[in-house]
Amino acid sequence: MGKLEFNDETIQALFGFEDAESEPIERLREYYFKKDTFTRVTADLPVRILVGHKGTGKSALFKVAIAEEKERNNLPVLIKPDDIADLGKSNENFLLKIRQWKIGLTKIIGSKVLNEFGLYSDSIGSKLGQFGLKIVTFITESIPALKENIVLDPSQERIVENFLKTKKNNSIYR
Repeated sequence: MGKLEFNDETIQALFGFEDAESEPIERLREYYFKKDTFTRVTADLPVRILVGHKGTGKSALFKVAIAEEKERNNLPVLIKPDDIADLGKSNENFLLKIRQWKIGLTKIIGSKVLNEFGLYSDSIGSKLGQFGLKIVTFITESIPALKENIVLDPSQERIVENFLKTKKNNSIYR
Protein backbone atom coordinates (compact mmCIF):
# COMPACT_ATOMS: atom_id res chain seq x y z
CA MET A 1 0.00 0.00 0.00
CA GLY A 2 1.35 3.39 -1.00
CA LYS A 3 1.85 6.37 1.21
CA LEU A 4 -1.30 8.44 1.76
CA GLU A 5 -0.72 12.08 0.87
CA PHE A 6 -3.07 14.70 2.25
CA ASN A 7 -3.17 16.92 -0.78
CA ASP A 8 -6.32 18.64 -2.11
CA GLU A 9 -7.31 15.71 -4.31
CA THR A 10 -7.03 13.15 -1.47
CA ILE A 11 -8.93 15.34 0.96
CA GLN A 12 -11.70 15.90 -1.59
CA ALA A 13 -11.88 12.17 -2.34
CA LEU A 14 -12.18 11.38 1.38
CA PHE A 15 -14.53 14.14 2.51
CA GLY A 16 -16.25 15.35 -0.64
CA PHE A 17 -16.98 18.93 -1.59
CA GLU A 18 -17.85 21.68 0.85
CA ASP A 19 -21.18 22.31 -0.85
CA ALA A 20 -23.85 19.96 -2.17
CA GLU A 21 -24.04 21.74 -5.53
CA SER A 22 -20.48 20.64 -6.36
CA GLU A 23 -20.87 17.07 -5.11
CA PRO A 24 -21.69 14.44 -7.76
CA ILE A 25 -25.20 13.11 -7.07
CA GLU A 26 -24.02 9.49 -6.85
CA ARG A 27 -21.56 10.38 -4.09
CA LEU A 28 -24.04 12.60 -2.27
CA ARG A 29 -26.64 9.82 -2.21
CA GLU A 30 -24.11 7.43 -0.67
CA TYR A 31 -23.99 9.37 2.56
CA TYR A 32 -27.10 11.57 2.58
CA PHE A 33 -29.31 10.80 5.58
CA LYS A 34 -33.01 11.43 4.99
CA LYS A 35 -34.58 12.99 8.05
CA ASP A 36 -38.24 13.91 8.54
CA THR A 37 -37.62 17.23 6.78
CA PHE A 38 -36.89 15.34 3.56
CA THR A 39 -40.26 13.57 3.74
CA ARG A 40 -42.10 16.82 4.42
CA VAL A 41 -40.38 18.67 1.58
CA THR A 42 -40.98 15.86 -0.93
CA ALA A 43 -44.65 15.40 0.04
CA ASP A 44 -47.15 15.57 -2.83
CA LEU A 45 -48.31 19.11 -2.12
CA PRO A 46 -48.69 22.04 -4.51
CA VAL A 47 -46.10 24.19 -2.71
CA ARG A 48 -43.41 23.39 -0.20
CA ILE A 49 -41.25 26.02 1.42
CA LEU A 50 -38.06 25.20 3.26
CA VAL A 51 -36.36 27.81 5.40
CA GLY A 52 -33.05 27.17 7.11
CA HIS A 53 -29.76 28.76 8.01
CA LYS A 54 -26.75 28.55 5.73
CA GLY A 55 -25.01 25.19 5.95
CA THR A 56 -27.97 23.20 7.29
CA GLY A 57 -28.28 20.94 4.25
CA LYS A 58 -31.00 22.59 2.16
CA SER A 59 -29.04 22.25 -1.09
CA ALA A 60 -28.23 18.60 -0.39
CA LEU A 61 -31.89 17.87 0.34
CA PHE A 62 -32.99 19.51 -2.91
CA LYS A 63 -30.31 17.81 -4.99
CA VAL A 64 -31.28 14.34 -3.70
CA ALA A 65 -35.02 15.10 -4.02
CA ILE A 66 -34.58 16.30 -7.62
CA ALA A 67 -32.65 13.15 -8.55
CA GLU A 68 -35.39 10.95 -7.08
CA GLU A 69 -38.15 12.89 -8.86
CA LYS A 70 -36.36 12.45 -12.19
CA GLU A 71 -35.95 8.71 -11.54
CA ARG A 72 -39.76 8.53 -11.12
CA ASN A 73 -40.13 10.44 -14.43
CA ASN A 74 -41.55 13.44 -12.62
CA LEU A 75 -40.62 17.00 -13.42
CA PRO A 76 -38.81 18.86 -10.66
CA VAL A 77 -38.27 22.59 -11.08
CA LEU A 78 -35.59 24.30 -9.03
CA ILE A 79 -35.99 28.04 -8.58
CA LYS A 80 -32.90 29.74 -7.21
CA PRO A 81 -32.72 33.19 -5.62
CA ASP A 82 -31.04 34.60 -8.75
CA ASP A 83 -34.08 33.53 -10.79
CA ILE A 84 -36.42 35.76 -8.79
CA ALA A 85 -34.05 38.64 -7.97
CA ASP A 86 -35.76 41.08 -10.35
CA LEU A 87 -39.38 40.29 -9.47
CA GLY A 88 -41.43 43.07 -7.90
CA LYS A 89 -38.51 45.47 -7.53
CA SER A 90 -40.52 48.55 -8.45
CA ASN A 91 -42.01 50.84 -5.83
CA GLU A 92 -45.51 50.26 -7.13
CA ASN A 93 -48.44 49.52 -4.86
CA PHE A 94 -48.72 46.18 -3.11
CA LEU A 95 -51.38 44.68 -5.43
CA LEU A 96 -49.29 45.51 -8.49
CA LYS A 97 -46.26 43.84 -6.88
CA ILE A 98 -48.32 40.69 -6.29
CA ARG A 99 -49.35 40.72 -9.96
CA GLN A 100 -45.71 41.19 -11.04
CA TRP A 101 -44.67 38.22 -8.88
CA LYS A 102 -47.43 36.00 -10.34
CA ILE A 103 -46.49 36.86 -13.92
CA GLY A 104 -42.77 36.62 -13.17
CA LEU A 105 -43.05 33.22 -11.47
CA THR A 106 -45.22 31.94 -14.30
CA LYS A 107 -42.55 32.92 -16.82
CA ILE A 108 -39.76 31.40 -14.73
CA ILE A 109 -41.58 28.11 -14.12
CA GLY A 110 -42.75 27.85 -17.72
CA SER A 111 -39.29 28.49 -19.16
CA LYS A 112 -37.68 26.01 -16.76
CA VAL A 113 -40.25 23.33 -17.66
CA LEU A 114 -39.72 23.86 -21.38
CA ASN A 115 -35.93 23.96 -20.91
CA GLU A 116 -36.06 20.66 -19.03
CA PHE A 117 -37.98 19.16 -21.94
CA GLY A 118 -35.52 20.68 -24.42
CA LEU A 119 -38.39 22.58 -26.03
CA TYR A 120 -37.72 26.20 -25.02
CA SER A 121 -37.43 28.91 -27.65
CA ASP A 122 -37.48 32.69 -27.36
CA SER A 123 -40.70 32.90 -29.36
CA ILE A 124 -42.56 30.60 -26.98
CA GLY A 125 -40.83 32.14 -23.95
CA SER A 126 -42.27 35.55 -24.82
CA LYS A 127 -45.80 34.09 -24.53
CA LEU A 128 -45.38 32.50 -21.10
CA GLY A 129 -46.42 35.48 -18.95
CA GLN A 130 -49.73 35.86 -20.79
CA PHE A 131 -51.26 32.69 -19.38
CA GLY A 132 -51.13 33.29 -15.65
CA LEU A 133 -52.16 30.24 -13.67
CA LYS A 134 -53.12 28.41 -16.89
CA ILE A 135 -49.44 27.78 -17.66
CA VAL A 136 -49.78 23.99 -17.38
CA THR A 137 -52.56 24.07 -20.00
CA PHE A 138 -50.47 26.28 -22.28
CA ILE A 139 -47.42 24.01 -21.99
CA THR A 140 -49.51 20.84 -22.43
CA GLU A 141 -51.13 22.22 -25.58
CA SER A 142 -47.80 23.51 -26.95
CA ILE A 143 -45.75 20.33 -26.49
CA PRO A 144 -47.03 18.34 -29.50
CA ALA A 145 -46.18 21.12 -31.97
CA LEU A 146 -42.81 21.81 -30.31
CA LYS A 147 -41.84 18.13 -30.33
CA GLU A 148 -42.19 17.98 -34.12
CA ASN A 149 -38.99 20.00 -34.56
CA ILE A 150 -36.87 18.56 -31.73
CA VAL A 151 -35.56 15.10 -30.91
CA LEU A 152 -35.79 14.39 -27.19
CA ASP A 153 -33.45 12.07 -25.38
CA PRO A 154 -35.15 9.04 -23.73
CA SER A 155 -35.21 10.57 -20.23
CA GLN A 156 -36.75 13.80 -21.56
CA GLU A 157 -39.31 11.78 -23.50
CA ARG A 158 -40.36 9.86 -20.35
CA ILE A 159 -40.67 13.07 -18.32
CA VAL A 160 -42.68 14.76 -21.09
CA GLU A 161 -45.03 11.77 -21.41
CA ASN A 162 -45.54 11.62 -17.63
CA PHE A 163 -46.17 15.37 -17.55
CA LEU A 164 -48.75 15.09 -20.34
CA LYS A 165 -50.42 12.18 -18.56
CA THR A 166 -50.55 13.73 -15.08
CA LYS A 167 -50.66 17.42 -16.12
CA LYS A 168 -48.67 18.08 -12.99
CA ASN A 169 -45.21 19.26 -12.17
CA ASN A 170 -43.57 18.51 -8.87
CA SER A 171 -41.87 21.83 -8.24
CA ILE A 172 -39.06 22.21 -5.80
CA TYR A 173 -38.49 25.80 -4.76
CA ARG A 174 -35.37 27.16 -3.21
